[in-house]
Amino acid sequence: MVELAGHVRKPGLHDLTHNRTLSALLDSPDVLGRDIYPLIGVIERWDQEQLATQHFEFSVRSVLNKRDDFDLKEDDKIILFSKTDIYKINQDSKSDLLRSGNTDYPHTPLAQSIGFSPDDTALRSFLKEHGVNVQGAVRTPAIYPVAEGVTLDQLLAVSGGLTMDADSGDIEITSALSVHETDQHPQRRNYDLDETPAENIPVRPGDSIRIKELSRKTEERTVLI
Repeated sequence: MVELAGHVRKPGLHDLTHNRTLSALLDSPDVLGRDIYPLIGVIERWDQEQLATQHFEFSVRSVLNKRDDFDLKEDDKIILFSKTDIYKINQDSKSDLLRSGNTDYPHTPLAQSIGFSPDDTALRSFLKEHGVNVQGAVRTPAIYPVAEGVTLDQLLAVSGGLTMDADSGDIEITSALSVHETDQHPQRRNYDLDETPAENIPVRPGDSIRIKELSRKTEERTVLI
């Protein structure tokens, strides 16, 4: 058996014989809850050799679109999250702002979320490690956990899209250092969405994305009719 948990319509145990892959288990959008967070899901697997739980991420959207797939093993637990779950992760990361009186960020108690247990610190830390910090001219600036293979258009869709003041010709992405990279300086790239479509721009865990606002220097004038 494998277990499907979190923000799904039919949580519980499923026969591994008929669900040997993620695409077989998540064979339709109807499996998902209406508030599904599409950029990351987690496979929780017991490592018999290490006697410890391991976590593996995947893109829910890519699995549903048949672009990615993963083999499942006996006793795997597949966890999907709601946007409310992700808001709670952001609350933890932005607790200083909340204590200072900033109430603009969505505030939903974890008790109303079904994606994971408040005591599952390992899973919460795993999601935070895979976060992308989106700042600037988007409707919901926040930290969004992502799996490998997520692109900028998917991230912007989850963040509510660009605001009317966003400068789509100046998108700045700063990538975190990889353990395999010898250059000790973070890589910073600028994109013009008119030249490079957002679906062609990959994002990865640890990135920081800043969408600048248009410079409005026009002189204000009034007209009396």
